[in-house]
Amino acid sequence: MHETSSRNTPPRRNKFVIIVLLAFVLIFASLSVFLSLRSGIFSLLLVKLGLQEDVPVNKDPYKAWANCLNQLDIDADIVFIGDSITANGNFQSLIPNKTVCNLGCYGDQIWDVTARINAVKTVTPEEIYIMIGTNTLACRTLEQAMRSYSFMADTYISSLPDCKITFISILPVTAQLENGARTNTNIQIFNTFIRSTAEKLNSSYVDLFHLYVFDGALNPDYTNDGLHITKDSYSIWANAIRNDN
Repeated sequence: MHETSSRNTPPRRNKFVIIVLLAFVLIFASLSVFLSLRSGIFSLLLVKLGLQEDVPVNKDPYKAWANCLNQLDIDADIVFIGDSITANGNFQSLIPNKTVCNLGCYGDQIWDVTARINAVKTVTPEEIYIMIGTNTLACRTLEQAMRSYSFMADTYISSLPDCKITFISILPVTAQLENGARTNTNIQIFNTFIRSTAEKLNSSYVDLFHLYVFDGALNPDYTNDGLHITKDSYSIWANAIRNDN
């Protein structure tokens, strides 16, 4: 009986190894959770699952951008803000009688534009043109994009009461560039939401979608990659703004 019981009892060394391994697993899991929280991966997962809203964060690069503009002491008549579609436009050459500051930023989503409002304030514009949303639709649901846009619009209107703020429809894409919630059907639904948001806030709205669309998608004559528009086709955008004024 005594010998059989001894054989069924794990040696102390095996117990020690198991305890050490469990300790390493716990340390690794804790470190992974800490790094996920710090890098925002955990928050991103919650957003993807619809359990948390996107929150604008005033990141260091945004603070640096605002600081740089402040030191340059720019007094702009017009600000354009948005993603790379805005950034690629040389609006100063298209509106030469005004001082134009283009604050378009590659890769921007709706909450980025919200977070960069201090950079806009720094250049003291009289007019602001906002086009944003295509990147958000590519990685969020339509409903999430609408909620983010509503928060962004409210933030700009309340923070810049003396500016004329114009909300611009987002552009169509080619069929090959439809991705996630970013379909041309959803883009039209989203643009209808932008229009209603502008009306609710007593602001202006410019419909560029129908000036760039052909057969339900982005006109191939106006694009080289299916998402961004060509240099020459920015004149359509500028003319639409002139007509709005």
